[in-house]
Amino acid sequence: MHAPLSTRFEALEAQRDAFLAPIRALTEADRARKPSARAWSLNELVHHLVLIDTQALDGITAAFAEPPRSAGVTAPLRFGAIRRVLALPVRIPAPPAADGVMPRDTPDFAALDAEWTRVRTALADSLMEAAPDRFDVAAFRHPIMGRFTLLDTLDFMHAHHAHHLPQRKRLLSAARIERVEV
Repeated sequence: MHAPLSTRFEALEAQRDAFLAPIRALTEADRARKPSARAWSLNELVHHLVLIDTQALDGITAAFAEPPRSAGVTAPLRFGAIRRVLALPVRIPAPPAADGVMPRDTPDFAALDAEWTRVRTALADSLMEAAPDRFDVAAFRHPIMGRFTLLDTLDFMHAHHAHHLPQRKRLLSAARIERVEV
C-alpha cells in the first residue's frame, strides 16, 4: 500500500480500535439499550459506522472498475466544508439523502464487529491495488457533497467517525448509569 493510503488506513484502524474498546467491555444488553426512544443504542451507532464504511468501500470499488474520473474543481471546497461541519461540537441531524446509512434491524455486536472487520479487510485489499494516479480522482460520491477523491474519502471516513465520539461517550455513560440503577 502506498504511503499516503497506508497512513490514512492505519489511522482509521487505530480510530476503530479505540472506538470499540470500551464498547467491547459492556454486556450485549448494555450495547443494545437506548437511553431514550429517539436515541440510538451503541449497537446502532456501530452499525451506522459499518454502513458508512461499506458505502465508502462500494464507491471506491465501483470507481476502480471504471476509467479515472475527476472529482471536480470544487471537490476541495466541498470536502473542506463537510470537514468543518463534522468538526462542529453539535449534533447534526442526518439528511434524507443519508437514509442508506441509517441503522435498521441492527445485528448484535459480535456480528457488527465481524462485519466491520470484513469491510476494513476489503478496504485494505482495495487500497493495496490503488495506483498513485487514483489518489486524486473521484472514488466516492457523498450523498450531499458530491464526489470525493480517494484521499479525501479516507479523510472523510476518519472525520465522520470522530464526529460520533461525543455520541459514543454519551451512550457509554448512559449504559453505565442504567447498569448502576438496575
